[in-house]
Amino acid sequence: MARHNRKHEQRKQHHGHQPKIVARPVNPKLLEEYTRKIQIFLKTANMNRMKKNDLANKCRWKRSPSAFNSALEQLVHEGVIRKERNFYYLCQDSFRAETVRIHSGFGFIRDEKGTEYFVAGKYLLGSLVGDKVLARSIPPRVDGTKEAEVLSILEESSQTRLSGRIVLSEDGEFLRFLPDNMNLTMHISYKESENYHLNDKVICTVISRGERHRDHLVKVLMNFGSTDSAENCMNAKIMAQNIPVEFTPETLRQAEKLQQDGITDFDLENRLDLRNEIIFTIDGAH
Repeated sequence: MARHNRKHEQRKQHHGHQPKIVARPVNPKLLEEYTRKIQIFLKTANMNRMKKNDLANKCRWKRSPSAFNSALEQLVHEGVIRKERNFYYLCQDSFRAETVRIHSGFGFIRDEKGTEYFVAGKYLLGSLVGDKVLARSIPPRVDGTKEAEVLSILEESSQTRLSGRIVLSEDGEFLRFLPDNMNLTMHISYKESENYHLNDKVICTVISRGERHRDHLVKVLMNFGSTDSAENCMNAKIMAQNIPVEFTPETLRQAEKLQQDGITDFDLENRLDLRNEIIFTIDGAH
């Protein structure tokens, strides 16, 4: 029988009283100085990259550690530099963008000018819809298209609700979450989740991220029941995408006005009147 994987729920426990840390204001002049020096040293470094300790020593960070770290964080957030493993890189030919769609094995990002780029799954860095990312163009595999890779995630989206279903892991040992439109599964935090069972349609939220989508940890927020029910699947999709299920008062007022006005000769002009014909649809409209 499948069981819950508790390995990915382990967290470091801190016991006892923790002293409150009060942040000191950063000297603006030192912040500006460190911002300038960081870029200069990275520009002249081999491969435009340096380890943090080497960069800190070059910048004489001990004068104001808070100003140095603030300058680093600000430059990363602005997309001027990026952090990858133990190195900081000076970004060249990079641009800011937003992840707009994620599918099975690929996704799309949109830059600040509105241009969309195809991103292969291995180049998404586990980003989710709504994330602000730093990216760069790469040669496209299809002529006439634009392709990119995500270099770093600048700002994680606060809206990380995903609809999907509960499935077995590949080894059949654990229950995992399979998001809609994604051909990969994610770990589930059993302790923080609502009750769930195999083949349930659920909505999850990401509570911890890895460097790949399959390394994300989620918790189940809502359980809609078996995926055998089309209604359950539809309701989960509607909820996950925040689609309104009721008309606004303004829309209802406009509909009432149209009903009161009735159909005029002008409305019928250049239109085919099928009101007296028997018409049926092949979908579930009623």
